[in-house]
Amino acid sequence: MSQLGPHETEARFPITRVSDDTARHYCCYYHERPTWSQRSEFLELVMTGTPVEISPLTTEVGSQTVPTSQNYTVVNFVRMGLAGVVLLILVVILAKAWHKTLLKPIIWAEPSSVVTHGRPVSIWCQGSRKARQYYLYQEGVREPSRSEFPLGPGDKVKFSILHMTDHLAGSYHCSYRSRKSWSVPSETLDLVVTGMFNRPTLSALPSPVVTSGDSVTLQCGSQQGFDRFILCDERGEHNPGRLNSQRQADGWSQVLSTVGPVSPGHRWAYRCYGYFSTSPYVWSSSSDILELLISGVSRKPFLSGLPGPVVGPGETLTLQCCSDVGYDRFALFKEWGHDLPQARGQWPQAGLPQADFPLGHISSSHGGWYRCYGRHNLSSEWSAPSDPLDILVAGEEPHPNPHFCFSWVSEWHLGVFLGMEGAESKDRGTKMEFSPNTMDFSLLDLFPHEEAPTLSAHPGPTVAPGGNVTLRCQTRRLFDTFYLSKKGKTCPPLYLRSQYQDGKFQASFLMNPVTLDHGGTHRCYGSLNSAPFLLSHPSDPLELVVTGPPIPVTPSVQTQDPTSGPQLPDYTVENLIRLGLSGLILVVLGLLLFEA
Repeated sequence: MSQLGPHETEARFPITRVSDDTARHYCCYYHERPTWSQRSEFLELVMTGTPVEISPLTTEVGSQTVPTSQNYTVVNFVRMGLAGVVLLILVVILAKAWHKTLLKPIIWAEPSSVVTHGRPVSIWCQGSRKARQYYLYQEGVREPSRSEFPLGPGDKVKFSILHMTDHLAGSYHCSYRSRKSWSVPSETLDLVVTGMFNRPTLSALPSPVVTSGDSVTLQCGSQQGFDRFILCDERGEHNPGRLNSQRQADGWSQVLSTVGPVSPGHRWAYRCYGYFSTSPYVWSSSSDILELLISGVSRKPFLSGLPGPVVGPGETLTLQCCSDVGYDRFALFKEWGHDLPQARGQWPQAGLPQADFPLGHISSSHGGWYRCYGRHNLSSEWSAPSDPLDILVAGEEPHPNPHFCFSWVSEWHLGVFLGMEGAESKDRGTKMEFSPNTMDFSLLDLFPHEEAPTLSAHPGPTVAPGGNVTLRCQTRRLFDTFYLSKKGKTCPPLYLRSQYQDGKFQASFLMNPVTLDHGGTHRCYGSLNSAPFLLSHPSDPLELVVTGPPIPVTPSVQTQDPTSGPQLPDYTVENLIRLGLSGLILVVLGLLLFEA
């Protein structure tokens, strides 16, 4: 660009040296505010012959000759750009050469990066044998928090923490220096302290027993209002999952996570923690470990209760799981329970493997529905479940503030039983408190002792073999179901729905025909639908005596009574068979006629 004087109509653009770079086509413009002129015709500058040394151009200003200044060309700009690129490459090469012999350090924690409050932990940093000093940095702090010199010719150092606290929890990295240079920083290590809050609960929905190939939902929850939860796989194959919690109106917070499909190839065990997002490295205590039991289709074992499935509070009970398949291990599961106790199979003199699960002294919390499973040592897959066994707790004595866990009660039962939350029953004087999350009740008097049912035999407690007798259980108090048990029997008790008749709730257990096995001491109990595994106090014992000569069984055809007119005989099984065959023949004949 050239600037014109006020009376000039042309401008000169000097080219100091003609070369291949400047031999090209040219055009020009001029500018007259506020617009530009049209483009001139193109001028082609051609270089011929040998290069000529050109002296510096001059311009005449008045009577003086002034040399013109030299312009930077495009070529010069290109050369400068290339020089800059080369310089940058050299800097990168020098930087790599500077750190060429210094490996990136590795950082880890022993025994784990998740540390219980007050316990010791060691942070290791491994680099190079050329390292002179190692440095440990905590996130958010500019200066190194610790430094250590390597001992001997080794390539690593240990930073020891004797007592873990919440102030030491955080994100760490390490680096080291040699005589001439520094290493790059290591990857970060998240050091977590646990035990700062109460532990959450971890459960599997609907059950920790999962059929192979199915999925299950894990629920981690707490009353402390955590807004984050950590779900950890005990196998260590997956990184801990950080999950946002769902907060409920009563302060309960929880997360749901689906696991599966499961397979029997390895152990499925989990634990969880809770924490607040404002302190991501400060966690609660660990939940109990939840191990999933993978159920298969192999032959189911048999579960029984000793001395029997009906027990009183304070008595002892042992559940026994046995099988004729030869299982090496057994597991016990209670519906809506969280634990899966396991036991090795024992081989008694009978030759069938079995395992005993002592429940200790019985309370209302032991009532429920149990199953057991078996498996071989060489397999991680468990058998099909045993048939369910109901453990019934009878006669729980009232005390000032008992807590019964009715985790099996449905919302419909709660509505029927309570009427409304915190309601008071006028006919019983029973006050109940309900918590939607734990489903706990506080009952001052659920089954008062004076309301135990009565048991009677009709026509009497002494009966001959082949005869019939009815054992009637009744009471004036409302019961939904009545149970009849016999002393010394390990099989489940008989039960019937109650019927209201003559101002009493009752159930009649008919025994016809009576055998010697029916003899013995009998008791009956009542229960409510809202607490199906808690029974009332037992009735007084009734001794049923089976004695005397057997009573012959009369034919099913009734005899005629001359005073009551003729009596028609009953249809026997033979008559029914004949009628069926006749009907079949008629159908066949009808089909033949239709085709004809």
